[in-house]
Amino acid sequence: MMAVGEFMVEPISTALAGIALVRSSVAFIKDNIDTCKDIGSIMGAIDNVFQGEKEINQKRFSDDRFGVKNVAQEVIDAKLAQEQMYEISQLIDNRFGHGTWQFILAERKKRIDEEKERVKQEKAKKAMAHREMMDNVRLMFIVAGVILVCVIVLFAGLTYAADFGRTYEGKLPREQKYTTCRLIKSEWYEKDMNKRAYDPSYKCTYEHPQGKPDIQITTGPRFNCPRTLSCKRKK
Repeated sequence: MMAVGEFMVEPISTALAGIALVRSSVAFIKDNIDTCKDIGSIMGAIDNVFQGEKEINQKRFSDDRFGVKNVAQEVIDAKLAQEQMYEISQLIDNRFGHGTWQFILAERKKRIDEEKERVKQEKAKKAMAHREMMDNVRLMFIVAGVILVCVIVLFAGLTYAADFGRTYEGKLPREQKYTTCRLIKSEWYEKDMNKRAYDPSYKCTYEHPQGKPDIQITTGPRFNCPRTLSCKRKK
């Protein structure tokens, strides 16, 4: 151990990992537990113990964990780490009072949970921002679609208006070649009552909107004259 002022510097290499990190950190704690003024002086070493144990467990459940040699070594390292952890828990409770180690565990768990919650909330914010962005994109597509439909309808209306209001050149479309004639007279086709018994048809006279002559038609038996008739325009 080296001292700078009143602070102890932990001579633990950052290259150490797993059980080696646990052993070196525990050795540092043992060497300084009786002389440190507060637990903050050895908290770095305690953190390294937790880190080493975490690395041991991660290695146990990695992809390369099925070899017999790997299994045996990893199980031994995990048990050694647990023993070392128990040993420093006793040393810390004896030096700083009973319950100190449990307080450390509780505080560490609290900070881990807070970090997990922070990460969870951060992910939730990103997910919400993504949903809002997608909603805005969908809204833009809907608005663009509505505008496109309106443009198409407007264009179709203008085209129809231009076509319908074109100058007459002597050739009308089929639907403009006919007009409506109105019924002005309805009478029996057969004047003779005896003949009418066999042919009860009507003779219908219609007035053409373009003037004389009127149009006459006959109906079949038992049919009355319709009030209007679609008739051809006069040239």
